[in-house]
Amino acid sequence: MDKLHILCNNNLIITITINTINIMNLTPLEYINTLSKSGTVAPSSKFLIKKCLKNIDFKEAKVIVEFGMGEGCITGEILKKCAKDTLLLSFEINPKFYDYCQGKFKDYSNFKPYNESAFEFKKCLNELGIEKVDYFISSLPIALLDKQKAEALFQEAKTILSTNGQLIQYQYSLNNRRLINSVFPKVTMDFTFLNLPPAFIYHCS
Repeated sequence: MDKLHILCNNNLIITITINTINIMNLTPLEYINTLSKSGTVAPSSKFLIKKCLKNIDFKEAKVIVEFGMGEGCITGEILKKCAKDTLLLSFEINPKFYDYCQGKFKDYSNFKPYNESAFEFKKCLNELGIEKVDYFISSLPIALLDKQKAEALFQEAKTILSTNGQLIQYQYSLNNRRLINSVFPKVTMDFTFLNLPPAFIYHCS
């Protein structure tokens, strides 16, 4: 058996690839617990990923920053789509996910992963001499973060967005809509049922 199917509330089924869990040296329950600490119960679906990335100009983007790699679902899609000279900096505080993604994407010379908090992103950009970011893509569980810290993070990201840049944030409720709208002058929203849980996607500029 190469997949584990878990029946959850409302007859929703989580499908987990056993090979991925084995690579991370986790039991299935440890894997679920790890995901839950990031505010979710399953990896991002292809439908969510498509809506998150739909507005990105991959031909023109020079720097993309990702807050929260997880098991690399969005990371991998970005690396497939972006130009070879586009730098992707991805932040992940969970060491298991970080090690897994570092190995999984080791052949991409434009991929720079950090086993650090997203709150350290500005320091890392300064070390690389990067002044502008074209796109931020965030899966951070804003509802689990200190409100003032979350607002400060968004404000800092906004100040270094390139002229036509965007911050893309997905969440599983509308609880933080007011916070996001208070930072960014223009916010459009998407939604997909085809994810577990269903997700709202904010496109901010």
